[in-house]
Amino acid sequence: MYHARLECGRSRRNPLETLETMSAASRDAEDHATEKKAPALVLDLLGRPQIRRADEAESRHVKYRKGVALLGYLAVNAGAWQTREKLADLFWPGLELPAARTNLRQVLNNLAAIFDIAPTNAVLHRDDRAVRLVPDATLALDIAFLSDEALKRVIANEPAARRWREDELEPRLASLGGIFLEGLQLADTPEFDEWLETMRQHFRAKSLLLLEHVCRIQRGEGRLAAAIDSARLLAGRCPLDEDRCMLLMSLLTEAGDGSSALEAFEALRQRFESELGILPGERLLAMRDEVAGAMRNALAASRPGGASVSAEPAESALPELRWLVTLYCDFGMRHDEAADVDDDFIDLLRAIVQQRGGTVVAVAGRGVLAAFGLGHGVERSTERALLAACDLRRTLAKSFPLRMGLGAGKVLFRPTPGAPSLVGEVPDLTMRIGWAAGPGEIWASQSVARQAAAAFDFREIGAQRFPGIEGEHALFQLIGAAAPDGDVQRPAAAHQDAPFTGRQDELAGLQALWREACAGHPRVAVVRAPAGLGKTRLVGMLARWVRTTGGTLHRVACQLELQHQPLAPVLASLDPQPENPRHDAPSARQERIAQNLRQQFPGFREDATAALLCLADGGSGPGAEAPASKSDAFTALIELMERQLAKAPTLIVVDDLHWSDLATRELLALITKGLTTQRVLLVITTRPDVPCDCPPSVRQDYELRPLNNAETLEMIALGDPDGLIPPVRRQSIVEASGGIPLFVERLIRSWQDGEHHLLPITELLQGELDRLGAAKNVLRAASVLGCTFRQNDLAVLLPSGDIPSALARAVAQRLIEANADGSFGFCHDLIRETVYNSLPYAQRKRLHERTARMLLERSAHAAEEIARHFSAAQCRPEAAEWWSKAGAAAMVREFAADAQACFQKAFDTLAALGERADPALALSTRLHLGRAAQLAEGFGSALGHRLYSEAVAELGTASVQGADAHENLFAALSGQYWGSSSQGELDGIDTARRLEAMARTDAERVMACAALGNSLFWNGGLVEAASWQARGIRSPPACRPANACATAWTTRRSSAGPSTPGTSGSSATKRRPARRCAKALRWPAKAGGRTPSVSC
Repeated sequence: MYHARLECGRSRRNPLETLETMSAASRDAEDHATEKKAPALVLDLLGRPQIRRADEAESRHVKYRKGVALLGYLAVNAGAWQTREKLADLFWPGLELPAARTNLRQVLNNLAAIFDIAPTNAVLHRDDRAVRLVPDATLALDIAFLSDEALKRVIANEPAARRWREDELEPRLASLGGIFLEGLQLADTPEFDEWLETMRQHFRAKSLLLLEHVCRIQRGEGRLAAAIDSARLLAGRCPLDEDRCMLLMSLLTEAGDGSSALEAFEALRQRFESELGILPGERLLAMRDEVAGAMRNALAASRPGGASVSAEPAESALPELRWLVTLYCDFGMRHDEAADVDDDFIDLLRAIVQQRGGTVVAVAGRGVLAAFGLGHGVERSTERALLAACDLRRTLAKSFPLRMGLGAGKVLFRPTPGAPSLVGEVPDLTMRIGWAAGPGEIWASQSVARQAAAAFDFREIGAQRFPGIEGEHALFQLIGAAAPDGDVQRPAAAHQDAPFTGRQDELAGLQALWREACAGHPRVAVVRAPAGLGKTRLVGMLARWVRTTGGTLHRVACQLELQHQPLAPVLASLDPQPENPRHDAPSARQERIAQNLRQQFPGFREDATAALLCLADGGSGPGAEAPASKSDAFTALIELMERQLAKAPTLIVVDDLHWSDLATRELLALITKGLTTQRVLLVITTRPDVPCDCPPSVRQDYELRPLNNAETLEMIALGDPDGLIPPVRRQSIVEASGGIPLFVERLIRSWQDGEHHLLPITELLQGELDRLGAAKNVLRAASVLGCTFRQNDLAVLLPSGDIPSALARAVAQRLIEANADGSFGFCHDLIRETVYNSLPYAQRKRLHERTARMLLERSAHAAEEIARHFSAAQCRPEAAEWWSKAGAAAMVREFAADAQACFQKAFDTLAALGERADPALALSTRLHLGRAAQLAEGFGSALGHRLYSEAVAELGTASVQGADAHENLFAALSGQYWGSSSQGELDGIDTARRLEAMARTDAERVMACAALGNSLFWNGGLVEAASWQARGIRSPPACRPANACATAWTTRRSSAGPSTPGTSGSSATKRRPARRCAKALRWPAKAGGRTPSVSC
């Protein structure tokens, strides 16, 4: 229909040929230009449309959605004139031509203001009859990279073309796979919608073709790392394409990374199984076997005698600490019943566990141990484990009186052939909990009950002790599933009253779609976002608002526990009491559904009711009729929907489509394609990578973004109405959460109630990290380096690792981001913490020590950083030395508080060494810490006085006598003197006399003079005080304080009451002269010549 209309303009060219011409002109200009200049404007139409000028976003200035659509239309037809009549009719088909042209003029004026280029140079050409967009050096179009001319340049072998490919094209390959005008849907433009869908298919095909050519060329040039990155992009855009998977596997194998090749195969196999219910084809299976065989042969050849080994990927064998939920199922059998546990029984048990995402770890003794939180079953592992326990009890209860226990916590996990290895207390605790339960009972630890409290009901049993496990453990018995709460909330999701902020624009858009639906224009809204960004919360707010307008709500909750049952979420939505659908007897569910249908839809066909009831029963069991066909069920459900829509405008919410079965998705596709004038708004929430088959004419996409800092702070304020969270902690939540609402909410609750609220976040991140495969080890090393890190540092820590490919994968998964200075950084602090906490302690210490020694070779790094790594590596002697150096550096810069913190760490580290610590080094550190404490906290510092007093007492022992004993004792006595009066000591005059007797150098004599003059002055001995002051003033200039002590003290005499070492009173009155005269103190020496003494 629209193809004929394209020829109404002044040019009859193919609309894409003009783009080729502009691309060619741009190429010629680039090839002959002596200096390449950045374009004034960049127009990106692949993905979310963006207009940028010198890295400044200009998109926000586009006032009209149809302005974006018009830009896309003109860009595809670049250089070709488009008549105003044609454009007005295309974008406003429901208006009279004058009104449509008026709207077009407003949109064009808005766009012209944005482009704002001199008329002689304008890229947006306009006259009274027509409009065109002419890209030149001032405007860059991303779709030009997908033109036929660009493809020819890729294939060409000329040096200029190769430079363009490597410098310009390859860095943009990831962004060129975006959907053309992503997220743009217009409500009243059927001809434009058809054109838009055609262009999206066209650019998708072009991007795949371009990527294939680039990948092939990179491979031919021997650039395997780049070719692998391109192949990963191809496989990601075609996740069910076996040929693309085989290309990736062959490249990885060619690069010697057979483990990653097997991981790519496994990812495809899981997708085939979950989405299509089939296995990959024979060619792919053969390649898998070939790769695995090659790995076995290589490993066998590397061992003495060529011992045969399995082809387990090397990286996957790395141990890691991770949060797991373990389930122990005790058969409760007598000693003579062991023969009844045959292979069929164990296979059935394994199948039940695996269906819920678990892994059977061991079959031993009288039971089975399973783990949840591995592979594709990472997310919501606690709920998966509880559902598996319920399934086991229901399915196998007739065979044995099962009793089960569940526990959760950190486990040292190592993948091994056959079954993973789990080391830690959690498996032992889980088995003991299972043994303590009664026949037919399911008991859980406190950690399990806390995490599942929103979805399951528990009865508290009390605390028990178990042999071989420390402490008491609170236990809970599983009663059943909890009733759902809230308008639109899956059972496992808690806190419907969570703060709502930052989604006002999306909510307003959904409300506008509802008004259109009420007017007889059916709409479908697809809300996409990764886990935790607030999809369900947004739709819940919409549902509440719809109810206030008198609309009807029908909710279909796709749930983890129902994802393997055809149409299960749809049938559950017909049950008025779906609190416990998975545990009810089928007859009870059938009766409730039948009664609900009779009440809500009187006269509904009996055969249609029977088809739905048969599905509710599962079509099996004694006396069951033949299963209903899919067509019968679909017909019945569509008829039900039509009856409902005839009664009132209806909001249908399909929540969490990613948990749905394939039959439910097929039904939704049929419903959306049959929408004409029904008064319905269908809202679907799902993850970004889940396809949704829906006509573009009725569909509107919403992709939720993370909250910005202001919105995150607003959410924190709403979640903490009493203001209990201090501002500093609020800012740390902003930085740690990365604007993800779930993270914000959990961090608030963790601060208020306890750390267990962070566990769902950990599960989400563990799942993302598992997708990295072998690249996860690179991120582990990066987490040791800190929140930001550099590729060359990682190469030192992991000399045999493929660092560039690993970082590219992590960037693609948005776990890290590349910074402008060439470094990388974790996208959220919680990601780094999760990666770091997964490191086993031994490996963590090794990496920290390796990092510290790497930094030692580079003088540019601060001592604090080296000390931190030595401390984490528990290299205590080195850590103490470098914390002391860090403190000395801070003192030189006059940061006394920072110096105090560093010296304190050095002091604590030496204390941890105990008798192995060097006594002289411990003494020196004590003196440094005392000095820093007095400068940071004042000369009345209790810590400083205590440390100096301890040093004075310690210096009397033989163990610390040495060449520096005298000057160290003098420094310790000096520090003790200046803090004595604040601690209520009255012997200041005696200490001053002792200092005078010890003084050997001019600097020491100045100190003694200052101390005696000060104490005698405040004790009334004015004549003798003046004598000592005068003697101090006559000291050599190099040793004399900057301002005469006598002048300072005399000046303060009239306003200060009596306060001196040896008398009572405040130390504040002497703090200023003390600070001045303390400069004459000799800096405490560090024994062994490590830190030379410094004279003031």
